[in-house]
Amino acid sequence: MEKINKWKRIGAMYFDQMIMSTIAIVPVGIIFIFTFKYEISHKEIHFIYLKNIMLLIAIAFNVYLLKDSFNGRSIGKRIFGFQLINRHGNVATPLQCYIRNLFFIIYPIEVIFVFFNPSRRLGDFVAGTTVVEYANKRSYSKIAIFHTILIFIVFTTLFWFILKPFDTFLKNEDTKRIQYIETSYNKQKSEEANELLKNSLGENFTPDVVFYDSMKIGNDNYIDVLIRFKNYGDLDAIRFDSINSKTKNVLKSKFSKNIKGRIQYYYKSNKMKNDFDVTTERL
Repeated sequence: MEKINKWKRIGAMYFDQMIMSTIAIVPVGIIFIFTFKYEISHKEIHFIYLKNIMLLIAIAFNVYLLKDSFNGRSIGKRIFGFQLINRHGNVATPLQCYIRNLFFIIYPIEVIFVFFNPSRRLGDFVAGTTVVEYANKRSYSKIAIFHTILIFIVFTTLFWFILKPFDTFLKNEDTKRIQYIETSYNKQKSEEANELLKNSLGENFTPDVVFYDSMKIGNDNYIDVLIRFKNYGDLDAIRFDSINSKTKNVLKSKFSKNIKGRIQYYYKSNKMKNDFDVTTERL
């Protein structure tokens, strides 16, 4: 079997890594950006978890692992003129391609293998495959397309179920951050505090208050306040300190000093036309 050029092979690997990582990661990143939004809310957690983010990770991962499945040629191999074959000299099967590419998790070691043996990296030895110069004479079974789709569906589903507990874990960790007992919500005091701040701060501010009678630890009340500034231009450091101090004094004078909580100030950002900035203060 003709020996392939070492540097050409390493170039194909790096090119493949760059292209396939982009193909796998960019769509997930775009979806992530448009669904993982910052929420203006009384919730202690502002970031809305992407419902099926682990599914997207599983899809991206398996797209990468199946990169050589079509005629034994990834994008990099097509550009540099290589093909992946098995020990019988036929085009490697989708499953063999999948197995060899699992070893990308030790990518630096794989590069070292290729440096000394351009035709076979560690994944190739395990999967029984070899990288050779491309030849049109090697046949590619159409049923391999079906096998690729089947492998993708089966392993994406498997990865999703393996990763899903991590998504649940992250959500549970955020839930633990909530300090108040949700069932202790006091509607009357919430409305009283809201009206009090509205009268005290003036028409340029829109308050929104929720009041809880009990916290998970201690005997204090918990109050969460959202205050929206109508005009960012009127907000400077001195005025903000004044508004913040006034808000805290009004709340503590009304509900005694035995309250804990958070005040969030929202105002339009000078940086982005349709975005906002937030400053959080603790009571």
